[in-house]
Amino acid sequence: MSVDRPPPVLPPSKPNPERRLEEWRIKADESIQEAMQEGLFDNLPGAGKPIQWETHSDGEDWLANHMLKNAGYIPAWIEDAKVIEQERAAVMAELERLRTDPAPSAKRVADWCDRTEKLNRQIDRFNLSVPADRLQVRRVDGSGLAPR
Repeated sequence: MSVDRPPPVLPPSKPNPERRLEEWRIKADESIQEAMQEGLFDNLPGAGKPIQWETHSDGEDWLANHMLKNAGYIPAWIEDAKVIEQERAAVMAELERLRTDPAPSAKRVADWCDRTEKLNRQIDRFNLSVPADRLQVRRVDGSGLAPR
């Protein structure tokens, strides 16, 4: 008489990262080949042209920056820098108009001071958001209307 025994329970096998990576590579290659056969890579922008690598930025995130740039993404702090530069130019132009006015009104001077103060707060926030100190922007000197 034989006794039916359940099959032995084997311990779970350890994941093999090399095998999984190879499986992933094979699947990626198959997907690329299928896409090529379907013509999905035909008429892409830059087709037939060499890839332009931007090697001037050798930082550790150069590839991520390159890919974001090619995708049309611009970090918020770069957009903020443009807005600040435009506002700085407007504030400085108004300062020059106030300086050349022989008797500027107190309201125009107060408006300029308020606008400069607002710009400096914006610059302070910007300076906290940039990824490197060298990208920070100088504040606008609000004492620009002092008598010469």
